[in-house]
Amino acid sequence: MLREGEDELVLLAFTPSGCCALTDAECRVAIALTRGYSNAQIARAHGVSTRTIANQVAAILKKLGAGSRSEVAATFGIADLR
Repeated sequence: MLREGEDELVLLAFTPSGCCALTDAECRVAIALTRGYSNAQIARAHGVSTRTIANQVAAILKKLGAGSRSEVAATFGIADLR
C-alpha cells in the first residue's frame, strides 16, 4: 500500500523455484534493503521495532533462499513507474 506522495514500485523477485510472494510489509523492507538502509533506519521509517524488521528480513531471506542482504538486493528488479 502506498501513501500519498510515495512512488509506485514494482517488485519482481525471481528465485530458482519461480516468482516469490512477499507480504506488503516484507516488500517495503526489501525495497529499503536494496537501497542500503540498516534495520534501525528501516524500523524508524516504519514506526516499528528493530526486532520486527529483523524478523521480516529473516522471512525475506528464507522466502528468497538468499544468504545475505546483498543477495536480496541482487534478486530484486525494481522499476520506478513515475
